[in-house]
Amino acid sequence: MLTLTIAYLTAEIACTGIAWIALRGQGWGPWGVQRIYLSVMLATELSGLLFRYVFGLNNLPVYNAYIVVEAVTISWVLYRFIQPLTRVRIDRWWWGWLGLFGVCYVTEWALDTQPYLYFNHTILLMNLVFVAATCFYFARLVVVQSEKRFRDIPESWWMAGTALFYVTGMGTNLFFDLFTVQPYALGPFFLHDLIAATFTVVTCVLWSIAFLRLNTQRSSG
Repeated sequence: MLTLTIAYLTAEIACTGIAWIALRGQGWGPWGVQRIYLSVMLATELSGLLFRYVFGLNNLPVYNAYIVVEAVTISWVLYRFIQPLTRVRIDRWWWGWLGLFGVCYVTEWALDTQPYLYFNHTILLMNLVFVAATCFYFARLVVVQSEKRFRDIPESWWMAGTALFYVTGMGTNLFFDLFTVQPYALGPFFLHDLIAATFTVVTCVLWSIAFLRLNTQRSSG
């Protein structure tokens, strides 16, 4: 477990550092805001580990609070990257999704009698929406920019990392009870921990490539 933790934390620290360097001057646009988001994500991970292993406290409240930041930020970036590829205004879809997320989040929190709750249904809904959004992006990219290679578009690298991360999250959450009640060991690691750590690292690598490609294009342009 410690090895996996070190692996994905190293990837997150590196990705955050690259974002702060490569995305300088991006302001509060869909690229610039990711520097703040990644910093919050890293702070959440470190706080969760501190609560659990140092203070011996339940860290679910930390992650449940982070879900709100994640939903709003990733949704907004998806909206900003997708909108240029379609003539249909999708801002109403964005607000509608956030409203649905809020209802699901509050409902899951209010109806459960446990003192600490993993918002499995809310997270599953978020995974489904984000996977659908990334699929729509690539479908529109084929139509709008079929003559341009995907690897030349920084947004496509970011979308690829996002798609992989939330596809994995969707699968993990669908089998959440199975993983927690009957955890499957793969060598020294539990399978769900190995999957989560692996795809977190992959996502950080793809996002870092997106940041660096954007910076290279900006410098050469």
